[in-house]
Amino acid sequence: MKKSPLYSRSFGLLLAVEYATPKPLNWTRSYSQDDKIPFGNYLAFNRLEDIFPNQTIIKYQQTLYE
Repeated sequence: MKKSPLYSRSFGLLLAVEYATPKPLNWTRSYSQDDKIPFGNYLAFNRLEDIFPNQTIIKYQQTLYE
């Protein structure tokens, strides 16, 4: 019966380590203006007016393949 606290402490430590580990990054190449993943263009799309001041920005909904 003395091993029971050891098992519960080990299980608690395992849960704490699993909870503290960061999520893996999603490296899917989407290039979507809505994705905040590394290959998403959320930041670039929202900063276009800062990058190109006094310019008209035209947004196309059609893909390159259409």
